Order: sequence, then structure tokens, then C-alpha cells
Amino acid sequence: GKDCLKMTLEARLDGQVILDKFKTLHNRILNFGHLLLAMLKALVRQTKEKHVADTFSYLALRIWFERAIGDIKRKASELKQVEFSAWPTIVVKWIKPRVNRVVLGSLCTVLGSLLFYRTFLVTSYRAKSKIACKAISNVLKDWAPPGSSTVGKVITCQAAILFGPNEDVVVDTIQVHPPQGGEVRIKIATASVCQMDLNVQSDKCLSAFPCVIGHEGAGVVESVGLGVYSVKPGDVVVPCFQAQCYKCEYCKNPKTNACDSIEHWTQKGVMKIDGKTRFTYQGENLYHSFGCSTLSEYTVVHEESLSKVPDDSSLDRVTLLSCEVSSGIGAVKRAAQVKAGDTAAVFGLGATGLSIIQALKQTEASRIIAVDSNQHLLEAARHFGATDFVSGDQMNVCTKIIGMTQGGVDHSFACTGTSIRAALATCHKGWGETTILCDVPLGQEISLPSHQLLGGRRLVRGCWFGNMKPRRAIPNLVAECMKGDYLLDPYITHTLKVSEINTAFKLLSQGKCIRCILYFSGSR
Repeated sequence: GKDCLKMTLEARLDGQVILDKFKTLHNRILNFGHLLLAMLKALVRQTKEKHVADTFSYLALRIWFERAIGDIKRKASELKQVEFSAWPTIVVKWIKPRVNRVVLGSLCTVLGSLLFYRTFLVTSYRAKSKIACKAISNVLKDWAPPGSSTVGKVITCQAAILFGPNEDVVVDTIQVHPPQGGEVRIKIATASVCQMDLNVQSDKCLSAFPCVIGHEGAGVVESVGLGVYSVKPGDVVVPCFQAQCYKCEYCKNPKTNACDSIEHWTQKGVMKIDGKTRFTYQGENLYHSFGCSTLSEYTVVHEESLSKVPDDSSLDRVTLLSCEVSSGIGAVKRAAQVKAGDTAAVFGLGATGLSIIQALKQTEASRIIAVDSNQHLLEAARHFGATDFVSGDQMNVCTKIIGMTQGGVDHSFACTGTSIRAALATCHKGWGETTILCDVPLGQEISLPSHQLLGGRRLVRGCWFGNMKPRRAIPNLVAECMKGDYLLDPYITHTLKVSEINTAFKLLSQGKCIRCILYFSGSR
């Protein structure tokens, strides 16, 4: 037993290397080790089970240290200017306030597990390792700074629940559980609904039911889970359905804004660390929607889905940047890369289409043609900067646009699934480019005339969130909006309470609003 303990705490853990890197925590770590050593020695003598040391002392310390070191390395890598010599400062500022609670919690967990699960001592090594990992994870998962009465506790609040496709949304009381590792719990200030939410309701896109809907919103961080370093309680944040982890091959490639860090789990409506949800309703689980679920007073999201914005940001305005407005601006600036003097046609004048028009105006496009069957939205396009207007219900839309532009536009943007063919046809046959910002309903496909592509027209890659990396793009867009480069106020045509969400859905589906900002009772 003594030899096994020595091997675990000295050789296998390689504690001296860790102590060198965390000099400011030297005494705490030594005390942790000595206490754990004494406790395990006593238990080994009592149970005559040598492998208990191999399970607990190794895993308990290794899990804690590996996560702490990994998080510090990621923080240093992200800041880029931080050298190894500066690590002690970061460690003291970031970890020191939490060390006492982590050490005490880890000791209590190990001791409690050994005392109350005596059958554990005779199980297989693999089973013991699994139980040990779970025990330590339960202590560390709510690694949030003190200061809030709700930190580490289940919060009861109001949320918008969709129990199944083609049903009305129900606003009721749910329970929101604390964030685990890599997660953040947010108090939502404002939210909005978008076409993607309508698609969830009408079963036109993949979604798990029942779910807490919503993916556009803004709020303030209430608490953070283990390993979260980019935000802290009190920060103003904007969640986004598109993640950015900075680590995967997609995030490291400037050609794409894709990220595969959490996509598999968000599509299933669960969290990555344990495959479970953080919402319950009358004892039953509620799934997450697009990894955001912003139509809840409190929500839990992955850190990869959060963008920190200035504390003085107008929350109802920056809410708009979490989806369609950013998508439209990015489509012009990054995907299509429109240049001054180019001509463009925009099919579909929702928030995305109007954002494209505003970005085209800011880019100094010479001609901006707005196409839609809704006269109200065509009038709105005029205020956003459109120069020409074509009603989408006319039979000769393509012919008319080609005639207006002497052969077709340089760029066309398809913002509705039914407009993709028309958008391609209105491009100049020699060099025109079409950017697609929409999808056809689930289970349907589109067909395109091959001769149009062979003749020189191009389909620019599909545009998802403007092909922008969100955790960098959203703060930049907030700064540009604050400078006046882009206007956000004109998008907000209605303001309602979350309890009136079905009215908001109806207004949006009928084309009677551009964006409806939703508040929870008492949050305004």
C-alpha cells in the first residue's frame, strides 16, 4: 500500500513539474497531497485494498491539474502575447479565488465516496475509474466565483416551451440547472424570434421536442462552469447558434466559419460534457434549441457559443446581431466580397435581406435591387438603401432585372428557399455570382439549370452566419454599429412580452414585422 501511494503521488503524477508551473499554489497543493496521502494510507490499512490509491489519488489530482493547465494554456494561446514568465500572474488572478473550494470539495468527494461506497473497493479498475471521474466532476462542474445567491443552484424561471411541431408555444415555469464544465449560465435580458424558430415550430428543420426555443438574444453572465475563461459573471454576452472553439481544424482555417466542437450535441439539443439538458419541466427534460434557448429567463450555453460585448451595449440592439442581421452583413462583406460600383439583387426582405441591403449601401454598390412580394417590406428596403424595387409576384422578375442591368447583376442574394433559381438566373451570365443564405424545407431539394452554371455564372458557397467567425465578428459588429456604420433601430418594429410570443410568431410569419423584441416581465 505504501509503495503504491508513493508511486501514485510522486512518480505517476509528476507533481514537481506541476508545482514548478504553479508556484503561487505551492503550499495549497502540498497540503492537498499530504491530506490525501494520510487519508488513503488509513483506508488502505483498513481495507487492505492496494488499488484504491491507484484509482483516487491519481485520478483526483490528475483530472484537476490537467484541466487547470489546459485552460491556462488555451488562455495564453488566445492572448498570444502572454509568455511563460507571465503565467503565475494569470494563475493567481484566475484560479486563486477558487482553489480553497476546489481542494476542500475534492477531498470531501473522495472521502465520501470511499466511506459510503464500500462495494466500490472490490470492483474492476475500469469501473472504479469511471466512478472516480464522475465523483470529481460533480465537485468541479459548478466552478463559479461566489457573489451571487443563485450560483450553483437550480433556478426556477419562465421560459417559452414548444412541446411538438405545429403547436403553439407555451410560456410556463421551468427549472434551469447550474452550468457544468465549459458551460455558462446567462440571465437573458432581451430576445427575438426569427425564421429559424418558425421552421422549428413548423417542423421544417431538425429539432428535438419538447424544447426551450429561441436563438437570438443578449444577457448577462450569471455563473460559469469549470474551465470557462473567456467570460465571467457580470459580463454582457450575445449567444450565437454558430460556435467557435478556436481549436478545431475548422476554426484554425480562415476559409470557413464552421466549428465541429459542439455541433453533434447541439443538433440533439443536449450539452457536450454529459449528453444531458440543463432544463427540466415538471420533472421531465426539455431540450435546447440551436444550443441557445434564449426564450428563457435563464439559459445555459456552451462557452464556444458566446461572444462578449462591451458592458454599455444596448441589449435590445445587440440581440439583433446574434443571427440574421450579422448573417446579412457578413454575406456582403465576407462571402460575396462586394466592391464599390457593383450591382446587386436581393431576393427576400426579411431581417437578413434588409441587412444585405444596408451592407451593400455601406459598400457603395451602384445599384441595389430589392425583390419581394410584400409591399411593406419593399418600402422598408427603401429606408435601408435599396435603389430599385421589383415585386416578387411578377411573372417576369428575372427578365425585368436583366433588362434593368444590361445583362444581369454582379451579385444576387437568395434569402428564401423559393428564390434560389431566380437569383441565379438574374446574375450576369459571364461573371455573376449568387450567394445562398437560406435552406429549402426539410426533405426537399432544389434543381438548377446546368447551362446557367456552364455559361459563367457562379454559385458562391452557401453562407452560414455570413461566413464570419462569430466570437470575433460580433464584438466587431457591435463596435461598427456604435460608430454608426450600421443602423439597428429600424429593424425593431414591435416590442412585446415573452408571454405574447405566439403573437410575435404570427406577425413574423405574416410579414408584418421585421424584428420583434421580447422582454420577460420585470426585465425591462
